[in-house]
Amino acid sequence: SKYGIKFLKIFKILVNWRNINEENLIEECVMEELEVRKILFEMFRVGFVFLEERSLKKRFVSQSAHFFWSINYERVKKTFFFEIVKSIFFVLLKLEKLNFFFRETWTGKNFSLKFKKFFPTFSHFFFLYDILVLSLSRLDEVL
Repeated sequence: SKYGIKFLKIFKILVNWRNINEENLIEECVMEELEVRKILFEMFRVGFVFLEERSLKKRFVSQSAHFFWSINYERVKKTFFFEIVKSIFFVLLKLEKLNFFFRETWTGKNFSLKFKKFFPTFSHFFFLYDILVLSLSRLDEVL
C-alpha cells in the first residue's frame, strides 16, 4: 500500500522478465509511457531496480541506446524486512500502550468514566486488542 497498485504491477512484470527494456515494459503494463517512467525512476531512486544502458554500436552510446531494467533483489529483501520489523515494533508499541491504559484506568478512581471516554464497551477494547494480536501474528508469518 505504500507504493501503490501501479508500482506493484510494474514490479510483477520485472519479476517475470529477467531484463526488460522500456518499450517492452510499457507494452506489457498497458500504461502511459510517462507514468511508467516516473514509477521506474522512483523504483530506481529507492534502489529496487538496476538500470543498464546498452548501445547497439560498440564505441559510444548514441541515440540507438536501450535502457534495460532488472530487479535488485538484495535491496528489495532488505527493505521489506525492515518494513515488516518496523510494523511489528509499532504493533507491539500499541499493545503496550493499550495494556498501560487499561492498568492505569483499572487501578485509578472513576474507572468507568475514564474507560468509557475511549471505549464505549468492553467489547470494543477487546476487539482492538484482538486485532493488534492478529496483525502481529500475520506479520510474524510474513517474516
